Amino acid sequence: MDLQIFMQSIVNGLFTGGIYALVAIGLTLIYGVMLILNFAHGEFLMLGMYVAFGAFTLAGVDPYLAIPIAAILIFLLGASIQRGLIQRVLAAPHRVDDDLLQRKPRRTEIVEVDGKWTVGDGRRQVGAYAVDNPHAEAMLIGYLPDARLGFVTDLWSPGRDALGAKPTAGQTALVAAVRKYGIDPERFAGGHGSTAPYGDLAKIADAK
Repeated sequence: MDLQIFMQSIVNGLFTGGIYALVAIGLTLIYGVMLILNFAHGEFLMLGMYVAFGAFTLAGVDPYLAIPIAAILIFLLGASIQRGLIQRVLAAPHRVDDDLLQRKPRRTEIVEVDGKWTVGDGRRQVGAYAVDNPHAEAMLIGYLPDARLGFVTDLWSPGRDALGAKPTAGQTALVAAVRKYGIDPERFAGGHGSTAPYGDLAKIADAK
């Protein structure tokens, strides 16, 4: 390998790692001070880069001089969003179930599911079921009986991945869990935001 290319790769790696470090430090600082997990943190960083890039390409501003300009503009944007949106959301009263959580505050509980676990508010019930599978230990699927809707991740990506002629090991484990607990899902939703009929998977599992 050419020494010049090697050294250039090292420098590029250091710069890229520095950007990742800045993103991580900023995200940690915001959460540590404000207790808000800012999922738009990366987007703010991207906007700052575009501001610096635009100042250099369109106005001929030196990149080093563009850095404070981008920082000031993005700071003003962030402050506006903080005052105009985030503070209003945090100060808003609870409107779920007629302010039940506000009238009767309760601490968050960590529940260890041994087989199955259900919770409800008198109108809707949600179930969590442990799945014996080859992918990971202590994996759960969710199920809403009134909607006949299940929720699964990793074992199956319903609606995203086409079903094959034979079920995968994870899909087989999912079908086995559904039958073990006697639930009756019509559809399953996945972690990627898509859904698919459960019946199609069950037919493939029966035909193997």
